[in-house]
Amino acid sequence: MTRARRRAGLAALVVALGALVAAAPAGTFARGVLQGRAYRVWVPTRPAPTRPLVVALHGCWQTPEDFALGTRLNEAAERRGLVVVYPA
Repeated sequence: MTRARRRAGLAALVVALGALVAAAPAGTFARGVLQGRAYRVWVPTRPAPTRPLVVALHGCWQTPEDFALGTRLNEAAERRGLVVVYPA
């Protein structure tokens, strides 16, 4: 994959996540699909003013839900106002 194509894919991901985060009710674990790839996103009840984003990469046999539950990352993100994306 070329560098330009990776940048374009990343830009598309950022735009789609921005739209999803803006549309999702606060304090939710929303589901989405971007370019055929599923993901989950945690949107805290009170996001930080700058909306920091954490991308949580899990093992190949885990689901985003399993990873979020096992790591308790959503709870930590809620306390800190972080948005967390879990690619599937």
